[in-house]
Amino acid sequence: MNQEKNNSEQKTVSERNTSREFLLGRMGKHSPSGCVPENETGDPAGTLSAGPHVSADHVFLRRVREETTEAGTFTLLVVKMDPPTEEQKPPNPEARVRRAEDIARIVEGICNRENGMWGAIEGEMFGCCLPGSDPEASLAVSHEIQQAVNRLKNGSVSIGAAIYPMLDYNRGQIVENARKALVHASFFGQGSIVAFDAVSLNISGDALYQAGDVVGAAKEFERGLKIDPGEENLHNSLGVCYGVQGDQQKALEAFEKAITISPDNVMALHNAGYSKLILNNTEGALVYFRKAHELDGNLFEVAFHMGKLLVETDRPEEGRPFLEKALQLRPDSGVGHFFMGECYRELGRPDKAIRAYEAAVKRNPNDAGALSALGLLYDDKGENPEISMLFCEKSVELEPENSLYLYRLGDVLQKHGKMDGALDMFEKAQAFGYDTTERIAAVKMEMEKFACLDAHNQA
Repeated sequence: MNQEKNNSEQKTVSERNTSREFLLGRMGKHSPSGCVPENETGDPAGTLSAGPHVSADHVFLRRVREETTEAGTFTLLVVKMDPPTEEQKPPNPEARVRRAEDIARIVEGICNRENGMWGAIEGEMFGCCLPGSDPEASLAVSHEIQQAVNRLKNGSVSIGAAIYPMLDYNRGQIVENARKALVHASFFGQGSIVAFDAVSLNISGDALYQAGDVVGAAKEFERGLKIDPGEENLHNSLGVCYGVQGDQQKALEAFEKAITISPDNVMALHNAGYSKLILNNTEGALVYFRKAHELDGNLFEVAFHMGKLLVETDRPEEGRPFLEKALQLRPDSGVGHFFMGECYRELGRPDKAIRAYEAAVKRNPNDAGALSALGLLYDDKGENPEISMLFCEKSVELEPENSLYLYRLGDVLQKHGKMDGALDMFEKAQAFGYDTTERIAAVKMEMEKFACLDAHNQA
């Protein structure tokens, strides 16, 4: 292994990651929890004006908080009009209002019969609060509402249900839980009914995570695990939050719980490997990544990390097929091309390395690592030294405290007789942790030699 890698290249390469993100459940791509999906016109469903029989939403929510205090238990249904299918013609605004009023009358009639209360949550979303918390009874009422709407032959409704008491939620929060269940129901298509559960919280947490609220997401996942401690995806999702917050040990413990529950959970295996990687346990990371790759060979993140780690641990020939696979899966990955360049450079194939680094720069013109490597390789090939120096200078401009890039620029400058610049770069590299003692001494010796020659010539 050469001096350059011994000094600092390993550290530099290790710090280049795909996105510093873990793999969260695919649920994160769906509608955020608590949000009202857009209707067929693209407007928020809540913009529809309530009809004459529809209570104001704040009145209904206040009644739920205030009038259920003596009930002990109750069930809250949230009923929402489904958007038209592709085969159905979108209703005009007047027809939508009439449809909302028809649904409101159905909910009102059934709630009154069941000694419950009802009201509008949004213009096309209605709440129905029923005494008691019998799941079978609430399911029967939900089906009755759906069947009555279906007989109107002008669309369908989906329903989310939640009960009180539930964990530490207060009465007012049960409405929100029912809305989370409604979002959960959207995963199953139109006309679905879902009761609030641990998966509803996983979906809600995923949405918060995607919105950047990692703390809020973690709370959702933690609550979900109180409902169902055996839900593997919740353990994985909670681990992702811990990892993003910087507690890799807690993250690893959460991922390993998910793996204990489901040994074939590819996302948890990848994430456990990623935590091991950040904890500097390279071999442990490889074990998890390899297992994940065996289960699913079409995940870019897994193939990339396998190849990257094998290259970094002096096994470039082993790493090459994994990096090739990663680039098949994601041809536009700049970081994938960068590590392909690293692999070929380690294998002593400079022409292929150059092409890979060039591909990385094409996708990211500010890839300092690729620019630095290209400057060095161009110089080794005897290219125009001005180009070599330009690339190395650009890398230092982008990352002025990167000791490796400073060292490389100093190396190129020294080769082309620019001793003052070379000494400056080597001294800066030394200050940032790269051992350039011998190179500094060599440059100073050469400068002294030139000084002596100049003095002799002048004499």
